[in-house]
Amino acid sequence: MKAVILFGSPRENGNTKVLTQSFLNGLIDAKCIVEFIDVTNDEAEIDAAKEYANENYNDENGEDEWNEEYYLPYLMDIATDNIRDIVDEICEEFGLIGEFVAYEMDKNSSSRCEFVVVFAKEGIEFDIDDIMEELDL
Repeated sequence: MKAVILFGSPRENGNTKVLTQSFLNGLIDAKCIVEFIDVTNDEAEIDAAKEYANENYNDENGEDEWNEEYYLPYLMDIATDNIRDIVDEICEEFGLIGEFVAYEMDKNSSSRCEFVVVFAKEGIEFDIDDIMEELDL
């Protein structure tokens, strides 16, 4: 399957339409577009995750539990919700279908989360796992 690979951030210039023109241009010649998106959590999201982790954390279990069980999952949920909203908005506005996969966060890079998003014209069937395997992702 021919795919166009783009790189970008949905928060560039504060809106998603910056990316959508690239999507549409790529869909002229390709069946799908693979987009790598790096979501940077803002300060309010990071503070909320810290507060949630602090409220739920049992300090007898160590710092790893704070990160792995509370802080990172909270940030991951926020980032996933943000990407889902962006993908849904683009799909609705331009008549596309989209799927995404998130890469796991770790405590060394907790301020950002990476996603692979695949967009295609409605009616085009694809398997995101097959595309990722084909692209060695």
